[in-house]
Amino acid sequence: MRLKTGQLVYDVDVKVDDFGRRDTNNPDPQLRTKHLVMFGCSFVFGEGLEQAHTLPSQVAALAPDYFVYNYGVQGAGPQDIAARVEEIQVPQEVPQMTGIGLYLFISDHIRRTVPSISYLGFHKAAPYYAEDEKGEIRRYVNYQAAHPMKALAYNVLEESEILNHFAVDIPMFFGEEHYRTTAHVISYFAHAYKKRFPQDEFYVVIFPDHPLFDGVMAHYLTQYGVKVLDYSHFNVRNYVKGLGTLSAIDPHPDAEADAVLADQIVRDLRLTSTVSR
Repeated sequence: MRLKTGQLVYDVDVKVDDFGRRDTNNPDPQLRTKHLVMFGCSFVFGEGLEQAHTLPSQVAALAPDYFVYNYGVQGAGPQDIAARVEEIQVPQEVPQMTGIGLYLFISDHIRRTVPSISYLGFHKAAPYYAEDEKGEIRRYVNYQAAHPMKALAYNVLEESEILNHFAVDIPMFFGEEHYRTTAHVISYFAHAYKKRFPQDEFYVVIFPDHPLFDGVMAHYLTQYGVKVLDYSHFNVRNYVKGLGTLSAIDPHPDAEADAVLADQIVRDLRLTSTVSR
């Protein structure tokens, strides 16, 4: 990847398996009798990172009993993840009988759930999950099927030269109702995961350095019966030598930040008794 100036930001090789998942380093795979399935966006995929430095690979390095799967997709949000969970083929994709499911939440996933105009512009044909008249989450063919009038308005606003010129996205701000709705969609795919893996535990990991949430996402997720590892107030920069991100203008975590997060996850879930920092 290069900036507009031509400066190289990163250049990495990406290998994917037969199911479209980015490969994960799982040393001694024959000893890994449990699975750890990690869902998320580019933060899980490992944007800008070599395979050994992605969050799934670094978790695998610390959890020798677990075969870790990278279900991170660049640009994905809870809507995309809900569809992917419902499409998992068991046991073809995940042959181990028991394990853990994890979803890494970042603040931008709220925008991708609502969704905003800019996000919807690239996902008009994708399945859409929303509350029906009974207040229950259901799957619609797409956003237009769920909200025909809003979809029409968004199509008009999407062509606005003024909005495009000033790079204005709608909604411009998000509040409690958006947080709650996002948590509801997340709880939907958490329960869908449990249907496919009845013996598993499923956790939502709230990415560090988002103190503005002040526990609000954890609150709503817990209300919907979802287990949470809330790292919103955990300051990764206290544990890294560099920025903790790929660059000053790219918020994706670097290898060092992912190492810190992997260590914290493994500790909190007690995936191994031999972790040391």
